[in-house]
Amino acid sequence: MFKMRERYENRNFINHRCTLKEEHMEENAIGDFFSSFAKRMKEFDEQNTLEMDFKYPITIKGIKKSPFRDMSIGAKKGDFVAVRPCGNEKTYLGLYLGDMPLEILCHLENETQILNITQHGNPAIFVFDLSDIVWGCGSWWGKIKDEKHLMEITDGDIQNIWYVKALKQLTG
Repeated sequence: MFKMRERYENRNFINHRCTLKEEHMEENAIGDFFSSFAKRMKEFDEQNTLEMDFKYPITIKGIKKSPFRDMSIGAKKGDFVAVRPCGNEKTYLGLYLGDMPLEILCHLENETQILNITQHGNPAIFVFDLSDIVWGCGSWWGKIKDEKHLMEITDGDIQNIWYVKALKQLTG
């Protein structure tokens, strides 16, 4: 239905590009969302040059650095969480550290020649047994609210998440 190709842009957009085929667009909320998303990405591409597309030398008339915003959802810093890294069968106890910068991105506004620098964040979780940080984008995780939330995160739990179900329906 759509191809994903990784592209980086400012924090107002998701960090994946979707190229949609018109024959697959349906008159429903998901179709409307992806149609609107594709339109915004096209507008962004027309108005900006991403760092991987820079043709040097470039003229920069100014630099705008956006402050990092902690977009933490579902947990507060210091909460205990259950985390299952992708590709791993085991669920671990983790400590939610908050939304942390994962990478620094930049794009050049074509009209103003202002270089925009932003930080792309992601939930960071310290996993005690691994003595390492696991990123939210590389795991399945959830806040431990009480004893019943200490359970393992199973394949069934992952398959029952609404966006996993939606992606399965979209891709047939």
